[in-house]
Amino acid sequence: MTGGTFISTSFFYNYILKCFLLIYLKTEDLTHQDIGQMQMYVNYYTRELMNEGDNPSIGILLCADKSDTLVRYTLPEDNTQIYAAKYAVHSYRRGTQART
Repeated sequence: MTGGTFISTSFFYNYILKCFLLIYLKTEDLTHQDIGQMQMYVNYYTRELMNEGDNPSIGILLCADKSDTLVRYTLPEDNTQIYAAKYAVHSYRRGTQART
């Protein structure tokens, strides 16, 4: 596979938090379309799959880079279900020690 956007979406049920946890991993920068798609997933899981006693679903977007301004204006002010973060990739060669 060469070029393009690679996305991995995982869905879990967390028995401790009593909610669905949706994780969206993207190798490129975050866009408002990504946030909208995650909002759709969160709404679906909350409205269709949530059982009595469950907490609302949580969506986590992990991407190569994000704009705080984009996130602030795309999500509602009272948002408590969707979170976006930039991730960092570290590679270690065999025989070297990780820095602490």
